[in-house]
Amino acid sequence: MSVVHFVPKGNLNPIFGVRLCPAFHRLLDIIDDKRGETFIKKALNIQKDRAIKFKGFTDKMGKSGTIVVVYDYFNGSENPKLVVPETSDGYFDFKIYDVDYNKEVDIENLIEKIKRLSV
Repeated sequence: MSVVHFVPKGNLNPIFGVRLCPAFHRLLDIIDDKRGETFIKKALNIQKDRAIKFKGFTDKMGKSGTIVVVYDYFNGSENPKLVVPETSDGYFDFKIYDVDYNKEVDIENLIEKIKRLSV
């Protein structure tokens, strides 16, 4: 018996985004994407197979930063097209959380809480 992996057609919609602290933003500028993804997943307690995408932004004050867009999809051997939805005005079309990096950050726990509230 073989295992079949389904890759969703079309774009995946994000659950939410998390604004990274300035230190993580600068670190992602220095290291390559694969190592950056591994680091962020460990630091924020995101499952290693969960699909995420980094998106740079500039706020109204002119400060640049990075958000981690978290998807409700687990990567298999093939990666689907990850799109970060934006409005026609250039605003993100999903919730973005600003977390306190002085405390333990657990994104998987946050996902479970959001799923329980939406049911």
